[in-house]
Amino acid sequence: MSKITKNNYRKFTRRNLLPNADGSRPAGAAADIKLRKMTELLDRFHRYYDSLQTLRDNWERCDRYLSGDQFSDRIPNPNGCGDMTEEDYIRSQGMVPMAVNIIAEPVTNIVGLYVRNHMEPLVISRDRDEQKLGEMMTIAMEYVYEAQKLQKINARAYEEFLSSGVAAFRVGYDRDDERNTSDVRVTQCELNRMAWDSNTSGLYFENITCIGYLHDMPLIDVQTQFANSKAEREIIADLYRDSKNAYIAHQQFNKDKSKYFIDFFHPLEPEHCRVIEIWTLEMIEGEEDGFLFHDIKKGEEILTDDKNDPDIIAENNRRIKEMVEAGGNPEDASLIEFVGYRCQKKWVVRYLTPGGYVLKEEITPYTHGSHPFVIGAYPLRHGKIHSLVERLINIQRIYNSTLTSNRYIRMNQAKGSGAVNRKILQRSNVTKEEFAAIYTDPAAIAELEWEEGEEIFKPFVNNSNNMVDERTPQDCLALIDKLSGNNGSIRGEAPKSGTPSSLYAQMSENSNNNIADIVDWYNGLIAKRDYKIMMVIQQYYEGVRHINIAGKNYREESKWFDADKVRNCRFDLSLVESETQGIFRAQNEQTLQFLLLNKLISLKTYLSCSSSYFADHMLELIKAEEEEQAEAVTQQQAAMQGVAVMQQPSTPQDQQQALIQQAQDRAAAMQRPSQQPSL
Repeated sequence: MSKITKNNYRKFTRRNLLPNADGSRPAGAAADIKLRKMTELLDRFHRYYDSLQTLRDNWERCDRYLSGDQFSDRIPNPNGCGDMTEEDYIRSQGMVPMAVNIIAEPVTNIVGLYVRNHMEPLVISRDRDEQKLGEMMTIAMEYVYEAQKLQKINARAYEEFLSSGVAAFRVGYDRDDERNTSDVRVTQCELNRMAWDSNTSGLYFENITCIGYLHDMPLIDVQTQFANSKAEREIIADLYRDSKNAYIAHQQFNKDKSKYFIDFFHPLEPEHCRVIEIWTLEMIEGEEDGFLFHDIKKGEEILTDDKNDPDIIAENNRRIKEMVEAGGNPEDASLIEFVGYRCQKKWVVRYLTPGGYVLKEEITPYTHGSHPFVIGAYPLRHGKIHSLVERLINIQRIYNSTLTSNRYIRMNQAKGSGAVNRKILQRSNVTKEEFAAIYTDPAAIAELEWEEGEEIFKPFVNNSNNMVDERTPQDCLALIDKLSGNNGSIRGEAPKSGTPSSLYAQMSENSNNNIADIVDWYNGLIAKRDYKIMMVIQQYYEGVRHINIAGKNYREESKWFDADKVRNCRFDLSLVESETQGIFRAQNEQTLQFLLLNKLISLKTYLSCSSSYFADHMLELIKAEEEEQAEAVTQQQAAMQGVAVMQQPSTPQDQQQALIQQAQDRAAAMQRPSQQPSL
């Protein structure tokens, strides 16, 4: 391929696409068809992205309120055309906007409650004979949790989910340059960079057919990921050199670089390149359709490319033979039965430039056969999403409005109207304006001339203090705590004197009822993501590795992860409460101490099961001492055996004489009278 320069870049057409995964390169009419398909795909994905603008606007508004920016909503300008922010309107009325963020505390407490009660993955093999493999996979999952810091990612995604109502992750297998290895990579996806088809529904978007992500990355990363030769590296550089020129022209009209408003075709920063990742569910041309079978014995479905699959036929013959040998009827054998024809749908990924050029195109590389995203929205009712923060915004607005009004009233209540004696002012050479300024200034001194009995100023009755709303702010605080479940027990406040512990525990448990459904939905999404992580581990991990990060609740042989053993094993995954939580650790330690004090377990068993920070070190010391003692005993026994060998007679005559002497000594000992204890 010849070098593409700036002068002939316009001649770079679809006939010079980067090669596909199989090395083929479209040309001629095929390139024109490819161009039309990719243009239609890019336009369709652009429409999907624009259709989610309302969702992104709601998320941006909720995030502003959560961060304390609570007067940026735009309202119609009452004094003219156009609109204005609420802050500008309040200031135009002579008032100062007042706000106290009452949303942040309950959200922070809810996230803290989730962190304290975090869940851990538990893998169970579907075959009871392979339970050790399930334990092995559980350890591998815990390793990924620790390496990827998934507990922290879960907490941050949960906080974002409370604002947007959407949670999304990407599970892949990528190169980690910092650790100099390839491993499972789990990232939290940004809502403003995602798009999916508008007909998506289901608890966790089960029927999704198109999903994608907008990436911004340096040019060197684009070349590293997609270029397979020096010529392709130069082509990619030329492609994005033209895109940068378009970026500069675009930014002359768009000065907003906020993360909430991302342009579909242009990156936020000029030094970055926009790569559009699009996954679609398609019928693949040239791919054979499938045939579905049902295994009655195992209760599983099997999809094959051949209706007369020889493996299925051999398995059925084997089962019939076993039934006959057992004396049964061949018709009673549980066989693998043919169900019907199935069309083959496969996920295809394409990485496109903003101009529509294909950087990479391939059928999903994952054995789970799906895309790498895990996404869901709560609650998804009639295509609409309403987050928890959105439900609290109106209460926050009432609270802010009340504070602003109360401050305005209190500032102006000292300026109540009244009547002043004009004769006194004239004699004192003081105007009414000067007197009003003196009257409202607490540090002012007025020099006036009046006679005894004259009244200088008579204020009118000022009832403005009664207009101040003292109750509404308290009602707002109580209501927002009620809706979010943020009561004293969840905040960790000490109960009132005389409150029974059982009642306080019940109050703490009942406080979670308002968010129980939200937490349960989010944990379901995490379980779905972890299942995809498990399948990526099964596919990409190779060889045997020792994983000593799972603690002491697993057998040592399970910590040796063998990729070949788990490759074709089928697992189920669920989330369980972590045993590292404070309450579980306290109960565990209390039980172990009881068993140890009552001598029902040994010290080594106690240290092996204990979660104390010193348990591992003490257990190693005890094992080292036992090894030293065993070695000393072995050496002592060897030395004693050596002495005995040296003392043994060397000839048969000597051995016989020694045996006779031993017999005589035993006989003499038996005849010797036993000594009685003296009185």
